[in-house]
Amino acid sequence: VTIAHLLLGNSTLELITLSSANLPVQVLRGSTGVASLDMSGEPLSVTDAVTIAHLLLGNSTLELITLSSANLPVQVLRGSTGVASLDMSGEPLSVTDAVTIAHLL
Repeated sequence: VTIAHLLLGNSTLELITLSSANLPVQVLRGSTGVASLDMSGEPLSVTDAVTIAHLLLGNSTLELITLSSANLPVQVLRGSTGVASLDMSGEPLSVTDAVTIAHLL
């Protein structure tokens, strides 16, 4: 969590590898204006998922992120869209998806 807090204020670091996945810091922070991000090819750990979630908390541009095979609606999970309910029962959620969702709620 400390690393994620430090990354929130970092406007120059483009990429960080915490375990074995390459995390695009500025995209996750929302500095680049990217609307969707597919990270399904990265071997994400729980540490990566926590870091991703903390970076996404301040991201108002990323609409959709795929960490494993589930499409996670970032702005809905952040609570910034006014959506009152979300059914993800049909999505194949992984541990990293669940950790990310838990930290965003």
